[in-house]
Amino acid sequence: MVNQQLINYIKKQIKAGYDVNTIKSYLTKHGYKPQNVNDAINSIYSPEVKHVVHHISKTTILSIAALSIIILLIASGIYFYLAKPTQQAQLLDLRTSLLKDNLNQGDKLEFNIELSNLGKSKRYDVILKHEIVNTDIYSQETIAVETSTSKTSYIQLPPELTPKRYTLKTIASYSNKKAFSTFTFNVVKKGEQPKTTKCIENWECTQWQPEECPNNEQQTRTCNDLNNCQTTLYKPETTKSCTKIIEQEPKQPTITKKPSDFSGRTIWEKLDIIKQLAGSDPNQALNDCPTFEIDSHKDECYFNIAEVTKSDVICKRITSERTKDKCYSNVAKLTSDNTICEEIIKQTRKDACYMNFVNKGDYSICDKIDNSYLKDACVALRDTPEGILVS
Repeated sequence: MVNQQLINYIKKQIKAGYDVNTIKSYLTKHGYKPQNVNDAINSIYSPEVKHVVHHISKTTILSIAALSIIILLIASGIYFYLAKPTQQAQLLDLRTSLLKDNLNQGDKLEFNIELSNLGKSKRYDVILKHEIVNTDIYSQETIAVETSTSKTSYIQLPPELTPKRYTLKTIASYSNKKAFSTFTFNVVKKGEQPKTTKCIENWECTQWQPEECPNNEQQTRTCNDLNNCQTTLYKPETTKSCTKIIEQEPKQPTITKKPSDFSGRTIWEKLDIIKQLAGSDPNQALNDCPTFEIDSHKDECYFNIAEVTKSDVICKRITSERTKDKCYSNVAKLTSDNTICEEIIKQTRKDACYMNFVNKGDYSICDKIDNSYLKDACVALRDTPEGILVS
């Protein structure tokens, strides 16, 4: 049977503007079987339709109508005398966080739990099971939740526990539903000094300085690590080429070059010629884009030039929000500059841009991700040695 939740997720991503191949690649990369993903996609585009023709006599129709009225009257009576207001589905947000992630054998593993009731239900009990993955170590407790609650829990680590990296999984069970949260921690031999927690770079950069371009071939910016890790593993670029393009756009730009002659050329030939021209004369290529009559063709023209010149400034000229966001994401990948993702308008596409960097091992942007599930995945990968998530 095809997973309905998977179908709903794929439909949502398609509606958000992602193509099927991108969705398929993302799901398989995150543990879904290719066959299950294919079945879900096929069910969306090729739903099973059954055509059934019924021939009903007038007598049968009258009988059904009379029976329907009787059922309606009975149902109304039951509603007024017996029915109770239906409770909305109970929705729960579960988050866990460590107080200390490097411990000795026999130490207490202490962690914070945050539970939030996202529905409108009344107070209800939640069973929490905390288990250290791939061991027999676990604990269980019950918490009553009305709106939100937080508490500190702990698990006593055995003195003989093998020193290595572990994952603690917390499972919240309520009304036949489950939510879970995980984090990793490190155990060293008793008496040994636990290693210092890895410092995660968190870079903040100033805006580029396009005013430097008229006299120089490069523009600059300043980047500072807010966590002061004293490392530059994920430091963004601080210089980039002006690419011979006037980055600061005057309020009334003057076109000094005549548009190229595209007589007898199709739209697609014209787009291809302009894209090739962008490599040698980007200013002329920019002058040619407005010659298209349709906005979508102009947008594609600017998109191509931004790709060739690796200049995110050109993306600003694009009118379509979706194409503009795609342009910023593309240039961010080409330049390995995650700060360009900040220019993306739609949050889901902005998160997707950040995840491109997460997949390459850059976890400095975890806090910038809006989607809670993607953010948790980023943090889990960041806190796991060599980016391998133990499960």
